[in-house]
Amino acid sequence: MGEVVLAGEVADESLRRWTTNRGDWVATVEDGEPVLSLPDNRILDWQGGTVAIAGDPAWRDYEFSLDLLVLPPPEPEVGTWPGVVFRAQDTDNYDLVWLMPQGSSATNNVVYLPVAHGMVPWWTDAYVNNQRGSAPYSRGEWLPVSVRVQGLEASVRVYHRPEPVLTVRLTYFLEGGRVGLYCGTQTSAKFRRMRIELLEPTPIPDPPTTAQPRIPGEIEA
Repeated sequence: MGEVVLAGEVADESLRRWTTNRGDWVATVEDGEPVLSLPDNRILDWQGGTVAIAGDPAWRDYEFSLDLLVLPPPEPEVGTWPGVVFRAQDTDNYDLVWLMPQGSSATNNVVYLPVAHGMVPWWTDAYVNNQRGSAPYSRGEWLPVSVRVQGLEASVRVYHRPEPVLTVRLTYFLEGGRVGLYCGTQTSAKFRRMRIELLEPTPIPDPPTTAQPRIPGEIEA
């Protein structure tokens, strides 16, 4: 575990101090703006990733916005998996949205994953067949992105457009938590303009009533 403190003027003081699970996160000021980056990330880890979280664990419904820029990978032709974290309990348990840079014609490159105990479940059927969105962008290009989380639903927007590119029902039952930044295996990226807008909490419904257990051998009328 480590801590990184942003320098310069930040939009919200609650997003100045970031807790990291590992990696060499660096706080700099570029063109007068605070930037948090993970440069030259050579950590090879297909099960987890490198994450930095900040904010108030009591935050529940909110919109978390930022700009991200993916840096060249340490080796050519290596994939990259930058992401946005929300409702983080700690650096091992959180909800995550990947936004993979696949160029101007990218499709299905935005996807949601629930992360429990530090395991990013990309190998599961739930990930392979999960609903996906599209956000065309390339490495070296700043991508404005926001995640709005309300109740059991999260929606992702890019380029300050009002319509979401992805809306999902959350599967990791986290009622609230911090926000964060994510870099997958051998993924290096920069993040800037992190902002939080708290929203009126949406009630989380009670679980549906379940049927009574059937008696073995019982025959329906």
